[in-house]
Amino acid sequence: MATAHALEMGSVGLYRAPRQFLLAMSAEDARFLAGQLLAAAAAVDEIKRIAATTMNGRYVRIKLAATLLGLTEPAIRKKMDRGTWIEGREYRRSPDGAIWIDLRGVEKWIER
Repeated sequence: MATAHALEMGSVGLYRAPRQFLLAMSAEDARFLAGQLLAAAAAVDEIKRIAATTMNGRYVRIKLAATLLGLTEPAIRKKMDRGTWIEGREYRRSPDGAIWIDLRGVEKWIER
């Protein structure tokens, strides 16, 4: 399988002789490796964005909370609708009506 082959080659060949390794790759392996590198770069960018947003932030919007907590947006909304998460404790509404998830509140909820 090309994908497993590219990963196997990468664990040995890429560190020893990068140029020869890359030149010896099949086109399919090169496309796979390029896709993996692009996905890794996108993941790093997302992590940097999240870190920059939340490093000093206690409150985040539902979309970002879903990413940080590994939940879906509908799952978060269900917790709010069912009363599992309580307004003023795990989430708040700003004066304009926007919903903000309180990361400290959720952390306390997880620890209960």
